[in-house]
Amino acid sequence: MTNTQDVKASQKLAPWWLLAFGVPVLFVGLSLLGNVVRRLWGAPSYNYDSETAQMLISGLPWGLVILVVLVVVARWSRMRVQGPQICWPKEVFLAVGAYLVMGILTFVVTRRGGGTWEFSTLAWLAAACFVVGFNEELTYRALSLGGFARKLPVFWAVAAAAVIFGLSHTVNLFSGSEPSLVARQVLYTTASGLFFGWLYVFSGRNLWLLIAIHAIHNFLVISPSTTGAVPLVGEGLDSMMNWSLGTVQGFVSAGLPILFTSWAWTKYRGMTLEQALGLSQGSALSEPMAHP
Repeated sequence: MTNTQDVKASQKLAPWWLLAFGVPVLFVGLSLLGNVVRRLWGAPSYNYDSETAQMLISGLPWGLVILVVLVVVARWSRMRVQGPQICWPKEVFLAVGAYLVMGILTFVVTRRGGGTWEFSTLAWLAAACFVVGFNEELTYRALSLGGFARKLPVFWAVAAAAVIFGLSHTVNLFSGSEPSLVARQVLYTTASGLFFGWLYVFSGRNLWLLIAIHAIHNFLVISPSTTGAVPLVGEGLDSMMNWSLGTVQGFVSAGLPILFTSWAWTKYRGMTLEQALGLSQGSALSEPMAHP
């Protein structure tokens, strides 16, 4: 089968709208189904806002089920989830560094609130963070963003996938979260969607890079809560650390996605994903498909 025939067959098999909208709906639906199944089995319920670590650990088995389903969908769709070469431009180093610094600062400041380590709990949490990172990056970047990119220029594909990523977090209302906190989380995760979306493009669709950053950051932010530690608001060093944490969080959460999006508007405006990745000089909106 020629490359053109392969593209047409892939598009017939997996329409862009099914990847762009259907896969996120599938992911959210499976996540909610997992909560229902756990409750029917009498498993304890956890509040997303205050018991995030316990919720992730208890949901790890179901997360692995979702991971298998998503990998099957990715292979069925024949979506390419890796570029022809791994790119490491300076923008990637800037993004990775800033995002991980935010996680490290959060970890250090929160750990100063005390608590006792339980390494078995941390090991399970690390596994859960990896599975969550894998599932969300495969769903919202490789598949949803990739689906939008078959129909839209890359700039609007990244933006659309980011909005879908943000809105999907409204399901936390079913986990006992306060509506005001969910609204803030939707805004934050939409910005994070822009951050990871452009990082996906900048790195040549290096999905493993995104999974690693996503998982490490989540672990750094969540792990201190397993010890009973709480962020300190005090004087001296604690006050300075909290100020540093707030400054870095503000830059990464809002500033960096805005900077990346502004830069991408000037660089990639009107380009397809293929053109942005240097794979094509033509005007076709369809990306070449291959097994992930």
